[in-house]
Amino acid sequence: MISLELLARELFLNSTARPSSRLLASAVSCTDQDHVHFLVMGQHCAPALQRGPKAVHKPYSGRELAAVALFVLAYVVISFLPHRRVLHDPRVGPQRTRLIPAGPSAAAAKQAAFDGSLTSNLSLSHDSSSSSHKSFLNSSSQPAPSPKTRTCAEQAAADQPTEQEVGALLGHQLRQLPSTGSSSPVLSASNWEGTASREHAELPRQVLVDSCGGHLFRYRVVSGVVYSDHDYNTNTILAWHRNVFLEMLLVSVWLYKSFPDVDLWVSFSDEPSSCNLTLPVLQYTVIGADVVRQAQRSSSAVLQDGSTVSVTQLLTGGGEPPVVDAPAPKFYRGWAFNYPFSWQQLSYLPSVLQRYQRCLQDRVGGRPSKAQLIWRGSNTGSRRGWAPLGGASSPLLQVPWGVALANKRMALALLARSHGDWMDVGLHEVIPEIMMPEGKDKQLVQDLRRLVIRGYVPQEAWGSYALQLSIDGHGSPNRLPLQYLQGSSAILKVMSPFKDAFEERFQSGTHYAPVRYDLADLVTRGQALLATFSSNGTGQGNITRMAQAAAGQAVTVFTLLGQLDALAYAALKVKSVCKWQVQPPRLRLKETASTNSSARDVSGTDADSASGGGWEVLKLERSIDGSKWISPSLQAGWAQSVRDSLLNKLSHNFHVYKPPQPRSSSASPEVQRGNVSDAAAAAAE
Repeated sequence: MISLELLARELFLNSTARPSSRLLASAVSCTDQDHVHFLVMGQHCAPALQRGPKAVHKPYSGRELAAVALFVLAYVVISFLPHRRVLHDPRVGPQRTRLIPAGPSAAAAKQAAFDGSLTSNLSLSHDSSSSSHKSFLNSSSQPAPSPKTRTCAEQAAADQPTEQEVGALLGHQLRQLPSTGSSSPVLSASNWEGTASREHAELPRQVLVDSCGGHLFRYRVVSGVVYSDHDYNTNTILAWHRNVFLEMLLVSVWLYKSFPDVDLWVSFSDEPSSCNLTLPVLQYTVIGADVVRQAQRSSSAVLQDGSTVSVTQLLTGGGEPPVVDAPAPKFYRGWAFNYPFSWQQLSYLPSVLQRYQRCLQDRVGGRPSKAQLIWRGSNTGSRRGWAPLGGASSPLLQVPWGVALANKRMALALLARSHGDWMDVGLHEVIPEIMMPEGKDKQLVQDLRRLVIRGYVPQEAWGSYALQLSIDGHGSPNRLPLQYLQGSSAILKVMSPFKDAFEERFQSGTHYAPVRYDLADLVTRGQALLATFSSNGTGQGNITRMAQAAAGQAVTVFTLLGQLDALAYAALKVKSVCKWQVQPPRLRLKETASTNSSARDVSGTDADSASGGGWEVLKLERSIDGSKWISPSLQAGWAQSVRDSLLNKLSHNFHVYKPPQPRSSSASPEVQRGNVSDAAAAAAE
């Protein structure tokens, strides 16, 4: 029998990291109905290939079916018997329970218990609604959850930094910009070469979109004022990404002594895309400079670890259609900046981030207890440059289920099925839209989900495993910063052509163990590390030292100030290749004709500038009480004076959110806003 497991094993474990042509041809020949379940459920084909793992599923015996039927019958009978249910009540402590009698009142009692447990179940979300979660947690009508029932992220959000740290932050416009000299630390990875084109920088908005895609936006900073040009796109996902970046940008302009006047082009796609313009782009990940050079003359590139990458397929994302093997077109080049999730989850001041880290380690007893490798994720990445199948001409890509092996993450999950004793690896979701056109096949998607889906494991619990895996999707994985921070597990990091902002801050062999991009050495490297871990030998000490080194670096790199330094570094680098003098842009008509005199004053334009295009003075909505901010530090109660200063000093760029007021109330707006300082109230008015 042949199965996808067998193909995955052959894919990763032979010397060339590619399945033999004979195996591929035989696999394709036995797909009469092109569905995975024929491979999985035991279709007999290619008898010569009966090796490796057996078929994933086998028919149930009569004894097994009888046992299942008996269990179901017993469950039905028991469910109708009177009984007393024990529910944990978080309001009476973790060790105490309440007995709830069965009957009509049980539902009400259960609902009461549920209401009390809400506060312990709330977690940070990936959008601005997390602030509303925090306001609910702080509500006087609900009991405060015990520290033991809260996640480490929730505890960190309620923590306070030292007075010295707050004082240093309030000394805004005194912080020095990071050094960009050749001997200085590289705070942002880059693939830029040469100089920028002034002609391209002045092209109309539509030309920029046509040449580089709708997820590219432009901003301009002049004399502490930020201008934007993104009214043309209302995509809600991109809007959230812009929201996070612009908060970081405005805080940087407020914080540093002399933030540069600069033009910025920012891509909010999580993957590099084609672009025919010579402009330095800030992006979440950049393609490594070594791959860039090879990409212009060949359809493949060789990484430093020896893996082969299809450079054309690196660009089959961001809206670009799949293409045949060919040299890559021009694409985004520039500098990387942090994913928004790093700002949303980790942008604390140093003392708070250190306590967050200790909480993560304490939750797992200070060291891992499971001699296993952990990873969860989705099937992002599509084919994304992974070339073990032989490029676009591979026979596997001619059948629908070939998408399972053409996607590296999905193939990884299939491989893990053959190593279940030590690989706790799988997907938490299969997204059909990423698999198009094969994703339209509902039976195919159902079969793949049955094969690769595994139970959800919160990332804070990953520290209980000896090894954690980091593997890219569309670009670099956004969960990697938290993996570095945990400091209890060693990280197996799959090397990649994609480089994130902090690529140069973490070194192979010191902060993580490298794995080839084609995954050819994943099994051998993982088994070797776990063997030494289980034997309590020197290898366990090496795992500990690697985890601690990563944690020590992460607690510096991912603080609020560390992330702002990286963004300022990237802006300075862009300025170094865009040497022209930056002037306030001509604003579009609704700005210049506005009766808001302050907007006209900072714009440097007049009503005759109607041809100025889409430029406007950026207005970012934020609240005085912190509920509309993204950074957990700026949401906190201790940051009231910081928010006041930001909203005051950058009033031309902030729109202060005012919650709806009860019509029946006669209180003044200041009283209705609650604990609002005089300075903030004045700024709001």
